[in-house]
This record gives sequence, structure tokens and C-alpha cells, in this order.
Amino acid sequence: MYGFYHKDSKIKYKDTERGKHIPHEMFKCCMCETWVGRNMTTQDKSSTSGLRLHAEGCYGVEAVRAAREGNDLDATRDLVKKAGKQKQGVLTGLFKRLFVADRAFHKLMKTGRPSTYIPHPTTVSRDTKTLFAKTRRRLAKKFKALRCRFHIALDAWTSPNHKAFVAYTVHWEENGERMSTVLDFRELGESHTGEALA
Repeated sequence: MYGFYHKDSKIKYKDTERGKHIPHEMFKCCMCETWVGRNMTTQDKSSTSGLRLHAEGCYGVEAVRAAREGNDLDATRDLVKKAGKQKQGVLTGLFKRLFVADRAFHKLMKTGRPSTYIPHPTTVSRDTKTLFAKTRRRLAKKFKALRCRFHIALDAWTSPNHKAFVAYTVHWEENGERMSTVLDFRELGESHTGEALA
């Protein structure tokens, strides 16, 4: 639910029926820039019902439902940012393509192998992030122990759908063998000209 709101919240004190100077945690909506708060002194202080109702008013019930099914805060916030203030149906479509399993795709992948397991997109996202973190720690430890020279290279290209990418690789020699691995892979905001890469 928090993906529909700006990342940083703030505490504001309000006078309510329960008393004066009651602390409320405030969240700023990405669509209408309205601050939505929740009482921090009640038993349901962690409830997101108020945030959900406001998000449904700005983005639509279907978009909020699709985002909740995906249960990926970072992915939700990225899509909300990319969609900007477009009409509700646009964002709903983005969520469904990202989060909801595509039956046609499953049918195609299981043709001839009906027992094949196809994980949910959020599972793939979570596992990829976990694998990246573990691999980064392992490589950092390995590189500190090695006594050799490392050579950094990069390669940039444009995909058939006109998106520019760049990959960074590292190369070294270990026990007489030439080794290499990918350090990073990023999408560029513009064409990979020499000026942009510099």
C-alpha cells in the first residue's frame, strides 16, 4: 500500500476528539500530493485502511487490488513513478502485467511438460535480489583475498526495442586460468554515446 505514497513520511500533531496534540503519521500521495494520516495512539496504528481508501480514490480499486496481490513495495513504487498522473486504467494494466500470472504464458511454457513449475513474478524478483546480495558479498570476500591485477571492462548496446544497456565486467587470472564475471548491468537513460558514457 505504501507504494502509492512518497517514500518519506512525517509526524504531525493534531487536535482530535481523543485529545489535543495527538501524533499522526502522515503519507503524501503520489497522485494528488495530499497528506493522508493515521493516528499513532490507537490499537490499529499500523492499519493501512485509510491509505488504501485514499489510493483507491486516486488510482482506482483495480489498480490497488493488483498492487496488493503483487506484494512488492519497490516494484509498486517504480510503476507509480513511471505512470505519473495517467488515468487509472494505465496503471492497472502495468500492475497486472508485472504481478498477475499470465495464463497464456503458462500454457505455452507447459506445452509438452505440464508438470513444469513456473514461479510467480514476485518470487523471481525476490530470489534475484537475494542471489545478487549473496553473490556480491562472496565476490567482495574473494577479491580481497586474491593477489593479482583486476581488469575492468564495459560493453554498451541498444536492444531491438530501442533501449540502451551497459554491462560492467571484471577479468583476472587465478591458478593459471583466466576468470571473469559480471559486476553490474544497467539500463541507460539515453543512447550510449561516448559523451553519455563519460
